Amino acid sequence: MLDFLRLRNNKNSLAERIEAHYLHYNPTFIQLDGGEKSLINNPDYHESSSFYQMIHNELVSFLIEGQSYDPLQIICAIRVKIEKIVYESLLTEVQKSTYIETHRTINKLNYAVEQGIEVPEEFFLLQPLFNDGLHMSNNENQNRNKVQSVCLKLDNFVVQRIVGNIHMNPASNLVLAHA
Repeated sequence: MLDFLRLRNNKNSLAERIEAHYLHYNPTFIQLDGGEKSLINNPDYHESSSFYQMIHNELVSFLIEGQSYDPLQIICAIRVKIEKIVYESLLTEVQKSTYIETHRTINKLNYAVEQGIEVPEEFFLLQPLFNDGLHMSNNENQNRNKVQSVCLKLDNFVVQRIVGNIHMNPASNLVLAHA
């Protein structure tokens, strides 16, 4: 997952697609092209729907005590699930389209509030957990510190309870059928 996150640092069309369709909720599935796939060894990353399935499964493993987990996949799942729950709360296609086109999770959440959606406070509280951890650099020490920080936060019982509640919300289901 770390190598995948580093690809977004390139500021090219692949980075934009990763950002919009993998690291944030987007109901439109995409598939990477041949050249893009060659940069990513894991086939679960080649289609956004497979990626959503993978991070969903990783979150399930995390929530079952004693299972090992990938902390970066967990925080990505948390972010995508939060964004999906809020997306499903929006009433019109115009609202949903504007929401998807909005950059940054905090801006999406604030947009939903402006549209009259009651966004749980926990969604705002978890933002530092996934926001910092999903922005990796080329500095290995800095990345290691970020991952360690994520792990410490994920070990917190209150965070685990909030994440469990998010996961149990039917609107957070990332196991989706192709449209």
